[in-house]
Amino acid sequence: MRLLTRTAENAKLAKASLTMYEIVSLFLHPSITICPWASKHCLAACLNTSGLASVFPKILEARKAKTKLFQDNPTAFLAILKKELAREEKRAHKKGKKLAFRPNGTSDLDELTTLADSFPSIAMYDYTKSIDRVRRYAEGKLPKNYHLTFSFSGENESEAREALRLGVNVAVVFETDKFPAEFWGYPVINGDVTDLRFLDKRGAIVGLKAKGKAKKKSSPFVIPVTSLKTT
Repeated sequence: MRLLTRTAENAKLAKASLTMYEIVSLFLHPSITICPWASKHCLAACLNTSGLASVFPKILEARKAKTKLFQDNPTAFLAILKKELAREEKRAHKKGKKLAFRPNGTSDLDELTTLADSFPSIAMYDYTKSIDRVRRYAEGKLPKNYHLTFSFSGENESEAREALRLGVNVAVVFETDKFPAEFWGYPVINGDVTDLRFLDKRGAIVGLKAKGKAKKKSSPFVIPVTSLKTT
């Protein structure tokens, strides 16, 4: 069982193929233990249900198996993950590219940030709802090659605004891709153009279009744009 998903195997990651980066990501099966800061609305409409995962049941089965391995034997899991990362970095270099890695594709595990120390030449990045991790990131207490974007859940506005004050971008999900020019007084950039969040300008809202079940369910973390000035 391969743990990492490559650029070409995921629609959003594939958008990086025109850049100097190859992306790999780790997709686990989300739950309150894997995503401890998630709201019930986030779990109900998680990206775990979007893309090919909504079409091929084996994708979700594989994510469950990877999650079980991580929970049952984290030491073995991390050893396998490190071997795969080393192999993927060599593979990217042979193609004349750099490797970028998103540890928490459908999870929010703080312990995965330690991988950045083991691979200083890999650009690592995540979304998180952990304000504690954001504070440590803003204070320079996380590895220099690890980038964070805070995720707005619809129920953590005070923490999202704190992240912005700390200079950390905040991802906000909108009901359509007609994003507003500004949100909360900050410029909105299109986060669906690429997944390479570490290339974003700072002091911005990262606009994301609702995907998967989020397109169909009414949820506080999906912002309607009908009353907002759009770009």
